[in-house]
Amino acid sequence: MDFCKSTEWLGAWVATAAIFIAACTRDTEPPKETPADFVARASELLNKSARSAELAGFDFRADGSPQHADALALAQLEQGQRQAELWRQAGLYSAASTSPVVERQIRLLRMPPTMAAPFDKKLAAELASVQKELDQYYTNAQECTGRPSTCRKKMDLYDILKDPGRSPRDRLTAWREWHDYGVGIRDRYRQSVELLNRGARDYGFEDAGAVLRAQYDMTPAAFAEEYERLWEQVRPLYESLHCHVRTKLVDRFGPDVSPGEPIPAYLVGDMWGQYWESFFGLMGVPQGDNAVDVTQALENKDLKPEQVVQTAEGFFHSLGFEHLPAQFWKASVLEKNPEKNTDCHASAWPIDPANNDVRLVICMRLKDEDFRTVHHELGHIYYYLAYANQPFLFQDGANPGFHEAIGDTLALSITPDYLQTIGLAANDKLSGSRDLAQLMKVALNTLPSIAMAATVDHWRWKVFSGEIPPERYNRGWWEMVRKYQGLAPPESRGEADFDAGMFFHIIKARPYEQYLIAALLKFDFYRALCKAAGHTGELHRCSFYGSKAAGDRLRAALTAGRSRPWPDTLRELSGSDRIDGAALVEYFAPVAAWLKKQNEGRQCGWDNTTH
Repeated sequence: MDFCKSTEWLGAWVATAAIFIAACTRDTEPPKETPADFVARASELLNKSARSAELAGFDFRADGSPQHADALALAQLEQGQRQAELWRQAGLYSAASTSPVVERQIRLLRMPPTMAAPFDKKLAAELASVQKELDQYYTNAQECTGRPSTCRKKMDLYDILKDPGRSPRDRLTAWREWHDYGVGIRDRYRQSVELLNRGARDYGFEDAGAVLRAQYDMTPAAFAEEYERLWEQVRPLYESLHCHVRTKLVDRFGPDVSPGEPIPAYLVGDMWGQYWESFFGLMGVPQGDNAVDVTQALENKDLKPEQVVQTAEGFFHSLGFEHLPAQFWKASVLEKNPEKNTDCHASAWPIDPANNDVRLVICMRLKDEDFRTVHHELGHIYYYLAYANQPFLFQDGANPGFHEAIGDTLALSITPDYLQTIGLAANDKLSGSRDLAQLMKVALNTLPSIAMAATVDHWRWKVFSGEIPPERYNRGWWEMVRKYQGLAPPESRGEADFDAGMFFHIIKARPYEQYLIAALLKFDFYRALCKAAGHTGELHRCSFYGSKAAGDRLRAALTAGRSRPWPDTLRELSGSDRIDGAALVEYFAPVAAWLKKQNEGRQCGWDNTTH
């Protein structure tokens, strides 16, 4: 049996499997190759590893069985060790004289993966084992696998927090039930941090947070400065929205909310204070004539999951993109199978884009939220397909934020006009009277999600740097939540708790920096595509649906992948090589003006000192 190719041992212990992987990827001096030949060989090896890891990841998300967890851990272990081996070899070519295309590929080979495993194979296997346990823990928790019969599933708990009609007691119980799961993985998370930091140092970085900040064609320090600049552009509008929302929550929940203080985290629109749209009805915003209710329209049409996805596909097709490949429809998971432990956190998968194998996992519900999520996820899918013919090392977003921003740009184009065009809004004369309501719904999701991104990123950077040590994980978390989101724990939470632990991207060691970057990029993209489509008038009223000119501009940016520095791609798409909050401010100008008037005489802001 050739253990380097056999799959029969995938269910074995990860540590034992590392022996075989070490034999398959043992360190050797690279052959006498030209830089171009080395890049070609490295690309072939990395492409093979990536295809295996993506398929294993998809299988685990579609059905989080222990067997799939083992297979994913092993695929990621092999991928990480191959990346490390080629990273070392690429260093021999750093000063080589070669073409700009090959030079950029060598530079990308010298970039560590976002969550870099240690070079030591035993430690790399330990990290894979720890991460497998964390992944499995989250998957089991969300589906109540192996839990008492009184356990409630993640989506049921989340739905309680989204319902403004539920009592404070119901909300607190649901909030506590999900967050209390974090206690079970606190020590394993600490181990993950230690091992990721070891990997970062092996690659020449101070810590794993520096690796995360190094993915944007700038130094980690320069990225941190840019991040703060962008946050400061958004912060005043977020704090204005926070002030109004808090006032309305005082009206709804009474003494549970205090003016001038952070909002109790269990009283906002979701489990993490990340999306507030479900509380729109409490905001007192004039809804205008014939307000559009997408959820009701979807329910009235009784659409199947495939039909919802086809609607989002139709947006891309209207821009001149091809229909989704047959394999997408054959292999995607579009609804929950009660017999499988599916991770319902929507995700897009580039299994083998060059051969049209791209897939989606989503547990579709006929809700406005899922309708917009599908548009977002297809942004990833079409990005994968667009750069599939680039050399492997260029098959990625221009920077990590680009990938998230593309689908979100289309979501901004889901205007009342667009909904009317596709039959989800009444075919009546549209007026501007409903604009403020529509804009407020977007603001209630966009602005809190940016504040949440600032919380997650700053907490994790401080954890990796040691500024927040393990004995202060929970206190440090709530310091960041208070500072950036203006939220507070609903009850006394100490170091016996681990409230950050059950956040998807934290427990699964996924980067999060791209979400703040994408939240601003999407408005830059949107404004540029609206201009290409010939839109005149207020920005928020634009839908570039059906514009081949907008499609051509978008396709050019997607096709480039990571073949050039991202500012070049941004300049081609938007006309500027710098991310800026000006487009976001322009988009939300009517909301900002309305909030300013509403907040007159109110005590806005909050004390950042933790108590």
